[in-house]
Amino acid sequence: AAQRAILPTLPKSAAQVTVAARYLSAAKDAFVGGDLYDCYYSDTHTRFLVGDARGKGIAAVEQAARVIRAFRQSAPTRPSLSAVASDMSSYLMPFFDDEEFVTGFLADVSEPDRVTLVSCGHPPPILVRRDGLASFLDAPVGLPLGLGQTYDSTTVPWEPGDRLLMYTDGLSEARDARGQFLSLLPLAPLLRSATTDDALDELLDTVRR
Repeated sequence: AAQRAILPTLPKSAAQVTVAARYLSAAKDAFVGGDLYDCYYSDTHTRFLVGDARGKGIAAVEQAARVIRAFRQSAPTRPSLSAVASDMSSYLMPFFDDEEFVTGFLADVSEPDRVTLVSCGHPPPILVRRDGLASFLDAPVGLPLGLGQTYDSTTVPWEPGDRLLMYTDGLSEARDARGQFLSLLPLAPLLRSATTDDALDELLDTVRR
């Protein structure tokens, strides 16, 4: 209930982008944690956030709620994605002690032919092109939110039919019975399913197996 209280119900579409999201705990008995996502869209901006607050339990949920609040305050008003990240980090600093921080990745898809990215110490998203070619999108890596002051962005082209997967380390650090980490790029064909919802369902089924 605590997790559902802070995580938004994302729209099925925002501007020209189809949207889908899933939250699934990486640990069987740990249903509450600091992973978070959000979306802001208006006539001028379409911006996404995925993040991971350090720690577990209610304290992490509380910090995740603050991150979402910071995003909702900054995303509508700041002219650039770098400014959004800087503003969020400054807002969060007074709430964090010396060992608290939040990794995050921001994406701006306000323009139909390009996506702008800002990394706040978070795993890079995967872009799957319409032809099935997949790659990690590496942005200049900034400090986690609550620690950094300035953030740099990068912009890459994209086209109709391309898909962007943003995730937390619950996915990238999933291990099999032999302790081997999940390799993400080979999962790209799953992300080409008919709908974004079907793609995420197939992805999670594969991770479970």
